[in-house]
Amino acid sequence: MKKQQQQQSSSSQPNESSETKPESKNKKYTPYTFSDFKKIQSQSVKLGGLGPDLENIEVKKKKADREKVMEFADKQKKENFEKIQKLRIKSRIS
Repeated sequence: MKKQQQQQSSSSQPNESSETKPESKNKKYTPYTFSDFKKIQSQSVKLGGLGPDLENIEVKKKKADREKVMEFADKQKKENFEKIQKLRIKSRIS
């Protein structure tokens, strides 16, 4: 309501600064009071953090486990590929 009154009063009395600057149609800025700031500040907010602690034992263990799984997957992939190749060769011979 106050904004509408301010806009009406400012539009009825043009000043130099409003004439030189185009006003945006979608103003979504709402100024907060100090009490609003305190309310927002008191709420706990989880930010991005500092990232993983690469020296942590648990992180190292998880990384080693992932590498072990990936090595096993690569090994199985090679073995399966070799089996398929052998089967293709046998089917061509017979």
